[in-house]
Amino acid sequence: MIMLKEMNYQEIMETNGGFNLGTFLIGAIIGGMIYDVTKRIVIGYINEPYTRIVTRQGQQYLVRYAG
Repeated sequence: MIMLKEMNYQEIMETNGGFNLGTFLIGAIIGGMIYDVTKRIVIGYINEPYTRIVTRQGQQYLVRYAG
């Protein structure tokens, strides 16, 4: 049978090694970099120029969208 122990805040901090500011800052920086790269990729795809063939009243037109 597994016995569970109730831990107070101090014991939890000692077990987990406490709050590490360096790890937190590195995580924040890497997370921000991932966010920026993802944002640039998404905006790049949205604003990418493209060409489409449009048919109106039986006539085909080549339409270029600037993005």
